[in-house]
Amino acid sequence: MKLKELILDLENLDPELTIYIDGAWSPESNILLCFEPEDGSSPKEYEYFLEVFILQELFESTPDITVERIIQYALYDA
Repeated sequence: MKLKELILDLENLDPELTIYIDGAWSPESNILLCFEPEDGSSPKEYEYFLEVFILQELFESTPDITVERIIQYALYDA
């Protein structure tokens, strides 16, 4: 799944899931959704991006937020 595709189905996702992203950090980046392991590790070849509940809260407060702004948030504000 691509990061930009995740946004389309965000309201239906379990808020306990964590989003992991490949190294590109763009709307076209591949992502994985899974529960964060107890040891806090990331899946191989992926980096932590955000928890789903954080992204859901961002959309509640700013419904017109762009994928690029979400990336900026994850990089610098999270």
